[in-house]
Amino acid sequence: MVLYSNASLRVRTLAGTSEEFGIGVGIYQGSILSPLLLVVVMQEATRAARDERLWDLLYADDLVITTESEKKAVRKFGVWNLREMETRGLEVNINKTKLMVMGREPAVRPQRERYPCGVCSKGVGANSIWCQCCERWCHQRCSGHRNLRRAGDNFKCPTCVRRVVAVLQKFEVGEDSPEIVDSFHYLGNVTSCGGRVESAERDWISCAWSKWRELASLLVNHSIPLEERKKVYCECVRLALLYAVET
Repeated sequence: MVLYSNASLRVRTLAGTSEEFGIGVGIYQGSILSPLLLVVVMQEATRAARDERLWDLLYADDLVITTESEKKAVRKFGVWNLREMETRGLEVNINKTKLMVMGREPAVRPQRERYPCGVCSKGVGANSIWCQCCERWCHQRCSGHRNLRRAGDNFKCPTCVRRVVAVLQKFEVGEDSPEIVDSFHYLGNVTSCGGRVESAERDWISCAWSKWRELASLLVNHSIPLEERKKVYCECVRLALLYAVET
């Protein structure tokens, strides 16, 4: 309280230093104590609302709430937002709040192959079988059958067998309606509603190509020793590709 009472700042730019102005809301950007103060406040403010790990994930001010039903989601969100946050002067940004229903296929599933497998999404060949449910081909190795002839005409791929029917058109919390999405970013990783890793793979590859394009003029410059370019590639491009892969 003493640190932030009657606080004032100046902004330094190329055109000079601005006049002094007061800070009434927020914390110092770039202050060493700011992250510590944020963690301490969030730790104390959310103590009564937290459940066991995996049901609640709180990294700084990024919160993920996991529930087994829509009613539980509404109730738990109310506990976090109304009872714990607003009573302490904090506010959940409803425009940044997203809802994702696990166990359903995304509305538009990207396909990189002409005939993608219904399980692994890779291109199928001659040794495959047609799924009557999702109407897609399936590799023998993904079908769970050693002999495709014995699978029968009413074959269902493993994806359709374990698929959970979950359709939610609108989600309301009081007067607010968070957006329903098929995937979202959390801590540098992409989670999709179907539980697959293709979205994360595409994000990693896209990020790596972006870093490559930024450094292309340096990486293909033959006047720079190959070993030096290799170090830049490993530190900037390869690490971007393998970020959060745990490998």
